[in-house]
Amino acid sequence: MPPQERSWIKRVGDQNKMFLEKSHENAAMMAKALKKGIVWSIGLSIRVTMRLIALTTLDLFANRIAMILMLIFHPVIIKTYLDSISCVELLPEGTASLAPDANRWFMKTNLDRICPMASGVFEWDFWLASAGLLIWGILFPLFGFILIGVRQEAILIHAEERARFGFMINGYREDFYHWECVQLLRKVILLVCLALPYGNEFRAFWMLVFGVVFLSFQLVFQPYDDRHHNMFNRLEQWSLVNFVVTLFAAIFWSLRAFSDTYDADALNQGF
Repeated sequence: MPPQERSWIKRVGDQNKMFLEKSHENAAMMAKALKKGIVWSIGLSIRVTMRLIALTTLDLFANRIAMILMLIFHPVIIKTYLDSISCVELLPEGTASLAPDANRWFMKTNLDRICPMASGVFEWDFWLASAGLLIWGILFPLFGFILIGVRQEAILIHAEERARFGFMINGYREDFYHWECVQLLRKVILLVCLALPYGNEFRAFWMLVFGVVFLSFQLVFQPYDDRHHNMFNRLEQWSLVNFVVTLFAAIFWSLRAFSDTYDADALNQGF
């Protein structure tokens, strides 16, 4: 082998080694940051839960601030938990990934670890993030749903109660004051679909399914009030229609590209 070629191969090898070391270093730093974020979100969860428990004893201003903060930080906390268990595909992505493969799916925060949902090996951080997702993603909207349902009569009668829950119930019909909790649940479901260790087509399919479900809910229940000629219901309806149509077009285009690639490969093999 000529000396120049050996030198070039050595240089490329050194560059790849430096790149891998840098990737591992960045992954370790991201893992530390996410662990701090999880600890921070747990502390915030405890404080917010205490606020909810003491909801009837807090003054009006504190209640409104607590609810606003909960609704603002809810998707941030869910995203933090999901990032700690999300996986990435390092090998070239196929046209359709129907099942997780332990040979190509790795933790997003630590590229040295195989994706737990692909390998079946679950460590403490996975269970911690799963518990956080259960509390914030399922129990928190459910708690809000029940709380508003229990206090609905008081909300209708007392102006102070309407002011306390106004940030969550404004714009909805009286029978659907709890619908903001359903919207929170929808966001959680879509974020979970994005974090699944499967191909993009699989994720898009389930997002399309849930998009159709929530579009059906919107068409059937019409939860918003009729102010401005039913503007809120129409905006929500067309927003969901746009979401569903976009996902359907993406899946159709992806399947078409897969079909063209498959036909081209079959033609090449035939010759």
